[in-house]
Amino acid sequence: MLRTESPAVTKLREMPMFEPMDLHFANCLCHLGDCHADDLALAAALTSRGTGLGHICIDLSLPLETIFPEISFPLPDATRLLSALSGLPCLGGPEDFTPLVLDGTRLYLRRYHQYERDLAEGLLKLATKPAATDEHAAREALRRLFPDGASELDMQMASTFSACRSHLAVITGGPGTGKTFTAARIVAMLQDLEGIPGHRIALAAPTGKAAARLYESLRQAFAIPALTARANDLPTEATTLHRLLGLRPNSPKTRHDRDNPLPYSLVFVDEASMASLPVMAKLVRALPNEARLILLGDRDQLASVEAGAALADICGDGWVTGFSGKFRESLARVFPKAQDLPSAPEPTPPLADAVVHLNRTWRFDDTSGIAAVSRAVRTGDADATLAVLAEPHIDLTWVQPKTNEEVWTALEPLIHGYTAALNAHSPDEAFRAWGSLRLLTPLRQGAYGVEGLNRHIDGLLRERGAIVRSGFWHPGKPVLITRNDPSLGLFNGDMGVALEDETGSLRVWFPGTHGGWRHFSPTRLTAVEEVYAMTVHKSQGSEFDVVYFLLPDRESPVLTRELLYTAITRAKKQAMVIGGSKLIRDCVTKVISRHSNLRNLLVAQDWTHSDANGKGDQAVKGN
Repeated sequence: MLRTESPAVTKLREMPMFEPMDLHFANCLCHLGDCHADDLALAAALTSRGTGLGHICIDLSLPLETIFPEISFPLPDATRLLSALSGLPCLGGPEDFTPLVLDGTRLYLRRYHQYERDLAEGLLKLATKPAATDEHAAREALRRLFPDGASELDMQMASTFSACRSHLAVITGGPGTGKTFTAARIVAMLQDLEGIPGHRIALAAPTGKAAARLYESLRQAFAIPALTARANDLPTEATTLHRLLGLRPNSPKTRHDRDNPLPYSLVFVDEASMASLPVMAKLVRALPNEARLILLGDRDQLASVEAGAALADICGDGWVTGFSGKFRESLARVFPKAQDLPSAPEPTPPLADAVVHLNRTWRFDDTSGIAAVSRAVRTGDADATLAVLAEPHIDLTWVQPKTNEEVWTALEPLIHGYTAALNAHSPDEAFRAWGSLRLLTPLRQGAYGVEGLNRHIDGLLRERGAIVRSGFWHPGKPVLITRNDPSLGLFNGDMGVALEDETGSLRVWFPGTHGGWRHFSPTRLTAVEEVYAMTVHKSQGSEFDVVYFLLPDRESPVLTRELLYTAITRAKKQAMVIGGSKLIRDCVTKVISRHSNLRNLLVAQDWTHSDANGKGDQAVKGN
């Protein structure tokens, strides 16, 4: 234990941007290198803080104000710091085994530099490794799976064909664009062509809720005539990425890695935008040599709470909009209009044919307000967003309250819906009721944050007699797991409902892994919260028939384009946005920037090339 604080770290305490962990890390490096230079302490603290804010690295060719925009006081000069770092202990180049790594102008924690390199290397290996599948057989299988495919340009067909040609396919698109349906066709096609049995296919997602939805959606997709023959040879469960990899609490190590690879030939990951870059790196490390990886997700959603925006990097604008000539020519033999697919730039990026964007929504028609406002938000058009909100729509409502009373008047239908949900008598009925509507908020604290809203709604329901028991637990209570509990098979984000069993005992019910229900005594759940309202972040991986999105009554740094888009697209049938035009405009115009070099590494054919290691703003814009 360090008993003294380096004088260089003491100076950093005058800068309120740093957390205790950042200062502790800086102090450790100063003592480890027996160097108390101000620049070493500053570099260590900045890198630690950047990682905590979601960045993989700090690019010192940029003003620090662009990396830490929320800081309101003057920051050190990044260019001067960069020139001063040479020769400092505990800091070296990519090949040096030092706690801090300076790669070009980018400053990393050693572990995160390795994560980024491992992920880039793994994805490039997968994308450039030709599949053993015969392309003629693949095209014949496409004809069977897409009997009407020649009638229009079908990106679902392109993504299915992509998954057969290499060991990597990345399928991105908004809600209702058919990502899971496409995944089902990929499973059927690879089972036909390569005989991959169900027990060799892994289904995973970052949260338990998203994993359960993937499993159920895939089972439903196999009900269509073209796929029913394979419906009995599917995976028997879906799991979280943490469980799949065997991630260990408070440890970077996993049960499955290069030395102990996963026992699967095909791995699907849904809601991939929620997966952090370190977790994605661990996943590609754990894949066996013959395995295929299929990533599904919406790159415009909120990124992982942890560091990185891997899916947004992978779906970089350099190749997401085009395909190689060879890909288009081969697909055109079964689907002539494939020649009309957009062309990738030259030289063709390695991931060009692996990344497919589904741009047609099947959930909403041309009159949908949800579809129109989602499109306006995604493209960053604040005027169009406000114009769509102001128009009358069957599925979209905008309320601009001037008082707190007007907020709760707008939420009155929600309270009525919750009252009905509390009267459910079976798990099926309860989950159907609670899954039909939800209140979302950007914040955890405050009157319009999760804590304040849950407290107020609980009070309203008690005043109206919908809840008669005192205390936290009562029949009908919806709860959310807030910390992983592997001993119970429950994970952060899992939702449960308290109901009495046949003996009259109160139990908390959760969906079972293989269908059906699991239930536990409330006393066994040590990390739960009520979930009348939930944060937008927690809602990822979930969908509700009706969504009420409540903006705060003042500006907040968490209000971003990605957050607004994610909130609105949780709604399957109706959405109500409650908040003023200024805050909505602020959301649309502010994008999240996560700094990394992953995108450059995926484009570069040779990592020694300046494109991969040179200067420039490599923040991921829009995720």
